[in-house]
Formats: sequence, C-alpha cells, structure tokens
Amino acid sequence: MPLSSSESGRPLKRIAHHSDWRAMEPSVKGSLFRCGVLVTQRLRRAGHLDAGALASRLGPRTRALLCTKVDPEGWYALRDFSALVDLGWEIEGGRDPGHAEQEGGRVADWICEEDSEAGVDYLEATSRASTRSNLMRQAKIMTSITRSFYRCLELDVRVDPARAGRFEILYGNASAFSEGLRHATVGFMNQLAHRYGWPQPWSSQRLRRDLLSFRLDVPEAIAKTWRR
Repeated sequence: MPLSSSESGRPLKRIAHHSDWRAMEPSVKGSLFRCGVLVTQRLRRAGHLDAGALASRLGPRTRALLCTKVDPEGWYALRDFSALVDLGWEIEGGRDPGHAEQEGGRVADWICEEDSEAGVDYLEATSRASTRSNLMRQAKIMTSITRSFYRCLELDVRVDPARAGRFEILYGNASAFSEGLRHATVGFMNQLAHRYGWPQPWSSQRLRRDLLSFRLDVPEAIAKTWRR
C-alpha cells in the first residue's frame, strides 16, 4: 500500500517502492492543510463549534488532526482537508459559493506573499497579453502551482475542442475534492489572475464525481483574432 496513515492524526507518509501512484490516497501539503485547521480553530474560539458538534461533523482522524501540530512539509489526506473546508463553508458561509471563493482568494494572497516555493515568484514576468499562447502558459502555471500543493490529482490543460475561446484545467481523480474546496479553488485562481493582471473570471463545474473542470472563457472578439 503506497501510503500509510493512522487514526492518531499523523501526516501521511510515502512508503518506498510503490508501483502505482494512482493507488496512493489523494493528499494535500501541510502548509495548505493548516489553513483548514485555522478556520476550524477560529470557529471554536467564536463559540460556533463545541466538542459535540465536532464529533457529529468530523471523523475521528480529522478531529485528531486538530489536536496535533501540522507539519508544513507533510502530506495530509485530501478528504480530511475537504471536511475542514466544508465545515467552515457551512457554518461561516451558509454554503454560499461566494464565501468559499473569498476564502480561496485569501489563501492566494497568503501564498503570493509567503510561499515562494509554490512557484509564484515568477508570475510577474508572465506576459499579460491575451494571446492564445500566453493564456495557455498562464493556465499551465496555475496547474504547476496546484501540483505543488496536491498529490494524486490528474491535471490537464486544454482548449475546449467545442469552443475555441475556452481554456480548461481538468482535475481528475478528484472524488475527495469537496464542493466547498471546488468553489474555494475558483476564488484562488481568480485572485491570482487579479493580482497579475491576467484574464478572469474562472468558473468551475463538476463533470462527474471524480472529474472537475475549471474554465476561462475568452471574449469572442479576442478568440476570433487567433484564427486569423
């Protein structure tokens, strides 16, 4: 089994000589997982969550993680992170997609200011021109940042074959990616685009349980110039 975990709340660890990465449990880097822990702690301090509410809403392993120090370089189960994100989304945001997008935007700001290892240090040098090649490059940069925080997602960037002006980033093997996290990711992507003057807004759709689509629709007037 490629990954081991325990009910004690320790991060997932890679076991050497695994044969198939798809068998690994989808996971999230500790530096990002900590954001979900901080939101839950904020809810507890504000009196919105007591021990009974936590026990009814979170599984044993997720609850255990709230009592341990998060290793920013460790890897934690994506389903645990999704549970924490959805808990905050439900209690603070009333399951409003806009609230989740705002939270995702805050995370993007934090990454740009604090976490140069995510690859955002070269975003300033990326051209802002809305050419097909530049937009594809921007989408690939976002995908590269995603890869630095998630393991076992199957990521692909493409131009929608049915619509020339639509760029699409596909997240496969994403059944553990919750709805709250999906909306937060939209906010994350749009805030990155806003900070660096790239086209927006991005939107998203769950195509099936394990496949997500994040889309950027380029204005038709611009898309037409690509065909000339």
